[in-house]
Amino acid sequence: MANPLSVLILEDDPSDAELLLEELRRSGFAVAGQRVEDEAGYIGELARRPDLILADYTLPQFDALQALHLLQRQGLDIPFIVVTGTLEESAIECMKQGATDYMLKGKLGRLAPAVTRALQQQRVRDEQRRTEEALRQSDERLRAVITSAPIVLWALDDQCVFTFSEGKGLEPLGYEPGEMVGRSVSDIYSQAPQMLEDTRRALAGESFTSKVRVNGVTLETRYSPVLDESGLVTGIIGVATDVTDRRLAEDERDRAVQDLRQLSHRLLALQEEDRRQVSYDIHDGLGQLITAAAMHLDTLDALVASSHLLPANAHAELRSTSDCIHSAVVDMRRMISDLGPLLLEDLGFLEASKRLLEDTAERAGWEAEFEGELVLPGKDGLLEQAQEIALFRVVQEALSNARKHSGTRKVRLTVQPGSGTFRVAVQDWGCGFNVENMLRQPGEGHHIGLVSMRERAALIGGECTINSSPGQGTTVTISVPIAERTASAANPASKELVTMTERKSNGGRTAGKIRVLIADDHAMVRDGLRSILSVDDIEIVGEAATGGEAVEAVQTLGPDLVLMDIRMPDMDGLAATEAIKQRSPDTSVIVVTSYESKEYLRRAIEAGAAGYLLKGTSRESFITAIRAVRNGGSLIDARLLGELLKDMGLEEKFEHGAGDSLQCLSPREREVLGLLVEGLTNKEIAQQMHYSVGTVKNVVQRVIEKLGVSDRTQAAVYAVRSGLPTP
Repeated sequence: MANPLSVLILEDDPSDAELLLEELRRSGFAVAGQRVEDEAGYIGELARRPDLILADYTLPQFDALQALHLLQRQGLDIPFIVVTGTLEESAIECMKQGATDYMLKGKLGRLAPAVTRALQQQRVRDEQRRTEEALRQSDERLRAVITSAPIVLWALDDQCVFTFSEGKGLEPLGYEPGEMVGRSVSDIYSQAPQMLEDTRRALAGESFTSKVRVNGVTLETRYSPVLDESGLVTGIIGVATDVTDRRLAEDERDRAVQDLRQLSHRLLALQEEDRRQVSYDIHDGLGQLITAAAMHLDTLDALVASSHLLPANAHAELRSTSDCIHSAVVDMRRMISDLGPLLLEDLGFLEASKRLLEDTAERAGWEAEFEGELVLPGKDGLLEQAQEIALFRVVQEALSNARKHSGTRKVRLTVQPGSGTFRVAVQDWGCGFNVENMLRQPGEGHHIGLVSMRERAALIGGECTINSSPGQGTTVTISVPIAERTASAANPASKELVTMTERKSNGGRTAGKIRVLIADDHAMVRDGLRSILSVDDIEIVGEAATGGEAVEAVQTLGPDLVLMDIRMPDMDGLAATEAIKQRSPDTSVIVVTSYESKEYLRRAIEAGAAGYLLKGTSRESFITAIRAVRNGGSLIDARLLGELLKDMGLEEKFEHGAGDSLQCLSPREREVLGLLVEGLTNKEIAQQMHYSVGTVKNVVQRVIEKLGVSDRTQAAVYAVRSGLPTP
């Protein structure tokens, strides 16, 4: 049975005191009451620590305010409720001074709820005090561990001034905990040159462990640079261990190293997020502005060229300005790719890394080789996002180092997904260097790149090795653990239908202006496209800012052709293209984008696009593309198409005479191939040629075998590149 509630009643009228106790009992409390009416009795009962105090405000020789002050002076936390016959200002004053509650004697129905609330509040305060005491004791124990173990935890700012120093290991140095704070390393270690050298190494960005003997004690110190978002060193965190009794310090040191690694991981994550956001800002802001400016300049150039009222050199000057703007567009794309690889998010590690290799090789004048599988575990979720980012950044750093320092003429990127391990290697045939000597070289920022590659690999549970020697080139290899590959990853299903050109039917529309819909989420780019397409035979019938709006606008406006951006809100341009081709097959789509991506090109072709042009393409090329597609043709950026064909293994066939292969096709096979190029299914071909579906399947298979390709997709690409006329 629970102990009764101990109630101290300060009341000169016994009947009033009994009424209070009866009200509590009636409300379900088991109470044991004690009544007092003067100061002496009150002080005596306080020594018994009652659970609750009910005090009449006015007594002959004592009052509730005095009683409250006595309670507070003794430091006791006991609920104190004032009970008075009338609402007096003095009772309100008691509340201001710290009383728990007050009530009128004529309204004792509030007594039980008030007591319940007061006791609950007291329990909360008691729990808070116990928690604070536990935290205080825990802090004391932690400090006791730090001050008793033979270690020193310290931190320096970028000016080599101590900002923290704790640990028993300070004793051999003659310092108390915290005494080193505010003093410089050179001041404290003026007689220990190795410590000064170690500090310089750490400030240069190197993480390492060093041993030094001080006052007969050997300290093993782990130096860990602290980096900001831009990779600059802002300080050093150190853990020095008395290795004469290593066992006492191992646990503390391991925890400190883990904390440092977690901190580095957080810093890298924040850095990547910042870089990604900046790249988005450049692409969505400055990039679109430059692209739109290039379009307007092309329009102005055409007007100047046809004018006889301007100086003779006006056209040349304007052409030079336009060339500069177009060069800026190219440089902007490269900058976006280096800063925050958007393709890494959209297409995964393989496509982004191959693009990086190709772009770097083009700028450096290298021969570039790529070796590895086209199917990566990242496509099936086996590579985590952090692993993809770390792998890409290591490749980026290795290529950058090779370009700046190696003098090589050839670089190879190797990608090897294996059982349980994913391996990437960057090899050059340049001058090479001694890795250990390089890492030991003093000097701020001298080898941060080498250290950062190793740190990034370690943070994702992998390992980065750098093999190099003078005159023998350099190979940077990073290996990370991955889950087992699935069967679907090794044998991805290929899409059957590929639309390479548009059907020539115009849906019954009479010849006239080419009706164009512009779909881009940037108004300035839409205005730029309107400007460069201001010609007699092209009419802009509408605009759309999202993929969904483009799909709906095609249904409403019925344009002949859509100029489609890729990255748009609501629905991206590739999904919108596929939807348009399904609903309105007679409407052509030309993808217009900032991304020089073979993977985007492949997906655009599969979605049914009739063209793929880069923003910044000349005004004449845009107009030519629209007219060509209107007439049933296909226009794709030549360099990207060439790279795609090379990836598909078809480039050599064109170099050795694609026409010869087409000549070996029968008239019926050539007609079927032309319909494949138009994007017709086997069933549609059968209906148009009045054959059975089985016969068409057999003809398609013979075409594939004669052309030496692997599927109907490659056959269609082959036919377009070789100039096969469509039916």
